Amino acid sequence: MKNALLALSLSIASLLTDAQVQKTVLVEHFTNTNCGNCGRRNPGLIDNLKNNPAVLHMAVHPSRPYASCILSQHNAVENDDRAKYNNVFGSTPRIVINGDVVSKAFNATDLFSPYDTLKSSFSISATVSGNVDTVFAEVSIFKEAAESFNDLALHVFVVEDTVFYDAPNGEKQHHNVFRKRLTPDAGLVVGTTNTVGDSLNFSVGKSALAGWDLNRMRVIAVLQNPSDKELVQAKQSDYMSSFSGPTSISETAVNSVVRLFPNPSSKNVALIGLALTTEFQILDLAGNTVHSGVIDEQESFDVNFLSTGFYTVKYTNEIQSGAIRFVKQ
Repeated sequence: MKNALLALSLSIASLLTDAQVQKTVLVEHFTNTNCGNCGRRNPGLIDNLKNNPAVLHMAVHPSRPYASCILSQHNAVENDDRAKYNNVFGSTPRIVINGDVVSKAFNATDLFSPYDTLKSSFSISATVSGNVDTVFAEVSIFKEAAESFNDLALHVFVVEDTVFYDAPNGEKQHHNVFRKRLTPDAGLVVGTTNTVGDSLNFSVGKSALAGWDLNRMRVIAVLQNPSDKELVQAKQSDYMSSFSGPTSISETAVNSVVRLFPNPSSKNVALIGLALTTEFQILDLAGNTVHSGVIDEQESFDVNFLSTGFYTVKYTNEIQSGAIRFVKQ
């Protein structure tokens, strides 16, 4: 009887700790508007995606083999960088699914089958806001179950859901077009937490580029293992919402959510959304206070003296309090 109870207890404990979540499927599609083969093969992929609406899609337009591609020229360096990151620079069309270079036919009914049931120890939330000057994304990474990663790399991409352009290869609509990255080419290396239920929160922003249809902009947040580029988790935001700032770190967004901007940073940061004069503390990973002070609603503070790494910024005033994870570059 005792053995039966022990087995039952172990079974229940296993169920409680095994809280992995569904891993999102992401297909990165390397294409070019001057590529005739792309024009012939891409419709099969788009139809396949329509039949698999849970699959995320991002179309990247590298400059090779056709540097005259309009969508490549919009941001040639970053399009090329993503193709090089995935080791597919030089030919189109190519697809990479969850970090794997895949050679199957784009319209294969089982194209996504190897990835449909995969699980992850992390979930992600992502939001994007902006105006004609700035794109601002907030990403939270939640630890749902135990794992053994040392570090992970966070990539945040700005994507335009449809670009209407009568291309030389015959395509007239271009779906989920990569426009800009908000993180470094190799990703923002983030440490993992030992505690299931903890979260890591990041705010990243950059200037918007001319020619975007802001009503069609979203971000895709991708968490990858930097050692082998395996996709750990991905999330697509809702469409961009407008806000009154910040277009610089000294402006305050009228928003009940307090943000640390920019994050990561090497010099100055500000707590965006404060309503009152606020006390703050900067804590290192061990929980030691390395700096503290008082700031007004629109005042930034210097972090240049900090060593590179992860910190927590705690803030409190009469009506607001919280803690935000911060990366010092």
